[in-house]
Amino acid sequence: MKKLGIFLDVNNLFYTTSRKFNNRRKISYEKLLDYFRDLGEIKISFAFGTQRETEASTFIYCLRKMGFIPRFRSVHDLKIHRIWDVGLTVEVMKAVMDQTIDTVVIGSSSLSFLPLIDWLVAKGVSVVVCGSGISRKIQNIVPFVEIPSSMLQKENEDEAPDPKG
Repeated sequence: MKKLGIFLDVNNLFYTTSRKFNNRRKISYEKLLDYFRDLGEIKISFAFGTQRETEASTFIYCLRKMGFIPRFRSVHDLKIHRIWDVGLTVEVMKAVMDQTIDTVVIGSSSLSFLPLIDWLVAKGVSVVVCGSGISRKIQNIVPFVEIPSSMLQKENEDEAPDPKG
């Protein structure tokens, strides 16, 4: 059975999926995890993102409850979306070098991760990219999952339970 590591750039996933589906629905992270559980055993899962002050605290709580290790930074300008590219890359490299995982799932369609993908492929590590609007450059190198509508929350559905209980 494959040992998976999931590394999500939630800002990239949010913006590219919103653009693809006309801002109507959000990704269901439960459905995304279920999809990848079918590919192997999830050994580690990170979710990287940014927020203004504490606006994402309920979302972060939900991610943690689902098993993600959330890594969020507060920023003044949410357009600074590449703030976690290096952090995500380092976590991937650590997990691969520690032999914790043999398959990397990168949840982002950003070309910023192309050098990481090239490094992983050269090391013989399986890579799957999951996102919306994935570049042909990435599609030509590794398997990919273009987020389908079935991986989205239903209209008016919210994955954020009350953090108090």
